[in-house]
Amino acid sequence: AVGTLDFEATTADVDRIARALNFGQGYINPLALPKIRMQHGVYFVLALEKAETGTHDAPGTVCTCDHDGAVIATADGAVRIKELVDAAGTPVDLVSALPVGESVVALNADERAALRAFTEVTAKYETWFIKRLQSGQGPEIYGALPPSTDVRPSVRSFQIPALSGWAEERAIAAIAGYFVRSGAALPIRIAYINDTSAADARALPGFVAPMLPLVLDAAADVTGDALVNMVSAQTALLAERRGFPSDLILRQPNARIEPFTVAIASCEPSRTPSATNALLTFAVPKAGGAPSLEIDTSRLPVGICEKLLNGLDAFVRDFSADGTRRISDLRVMSEAE
Repeated sequence: AVGTLDFEATTADVDRIARALNFGQGYINPLALPKIRMQHGVYFVLALEKAETGTHDAPGTVCTCDHDGAVIATADGAVRIKELVDAAGTPVDLVSALPVGESVVALNADERAALRAFTEVTAKYETWFIKRLQSGQGPEIYGALPPSTDVRPSVRSFQIPALSGWAEERAIAAIAGYFVRSGAALPIRIAYINDTSAADARALPGFVAPMLPLVLDAAADVTGDALVNMVSAQTALLAERRGFPSDLILRQPNARIEPFTVAIASCEPSRTPSATNALLTFAVPKAGGAPSLEIDTSRLPVGICEKLLNGLDAFVRDFSADGTRRISDLRVMSEAE
C-alpha cells in the first residue's frame, strides 16, 4: 500500500516495484517512495537490487547484513537493500536498522485499508501542505541551546493556570500571540496536533506525519479577537485536509524545512503523542482544565523557563481582559521584571 514493499511477493515483483518508485541516484519520485517497516520504524529505500544467492528463510527475514547491504528473503529468493534514509532524508545505518534474523513488519489488512483511506483524502492537498511547511518560521526561543545527540532530553511539565477553562481556539490564539508579541519572525509556523492527526499517527506510525503546520501571518498590531478568528479558520482548514504522509518533504528535492520549535496539542490527553521533538509542547485540554507546557530543560535552562512562563502568564491575563486590544499593547513580562 502506497509504496510499502511486500516481501511475500517474488523477487522480480519486489525489484520491479522498487525500481518503479525509485527514479535512481539524484532523482526523487515526487509521488511515492518504496518503504519498509521494521520493529522500530519505517525507512525509505533508495537502492535495491536482486540478490545473487537464494535463501531458505521466511519471506521478509533479514538474512545477512553489513554496511554494504542487507539481504532480505522474498517468496522465491532474496533482494539486497543497499541504501535507506529516514523521513528527514538522513542516511540510516543498515546494520542498526536491519538486524540479522529480524523480520520486516508487513502491513495487515486493516492497516492497508487505513493507509489507502488516508491517501484518498490527503493526496490532493500535498502541494498545499508543502507550501505551508515552507512558509514562516518557528518562534525563536531566547536562550535555547541547539539539539545535540550527546545530551539526553530532560522534559519537565508546567501548568498554565491562567489559561484554565478557556475555549480551544482562544487558548491557542493566546499562546501564538505571545510569540508574535515577543518578536517572532512572521508568519510563524507552529506544529499543531488535533484528535484526527493524533489518531492517524498512532494507527500508522512512520507512514503519517504526526503534526500539522499551523501558519499564522499575524502582525503585532492584530487584536486578540482577530487572532482568535484567524486560529479558528486555520485549524478548521487543517481538520478538513487531515494531514500528509511522513515522506512528503523527502520527495521534494529542493525543500528545506526547519524543525518545529513550538507544538500545540489540542486532543484528548490519552491520544497526545508522547514526543513531538519540539522544544516547547503545549497541551490544550478539550474539556476545560489547565493547559500544560512541556519543556526540554536540557536545551532551555530552568531560569529561562521560569522567565518564559512568567511572561506568558502576564500576556495571557492581558489577552483575556480585553479582546479588542492590539497584541503589541499586551505585556510579555511580569510586574516583578
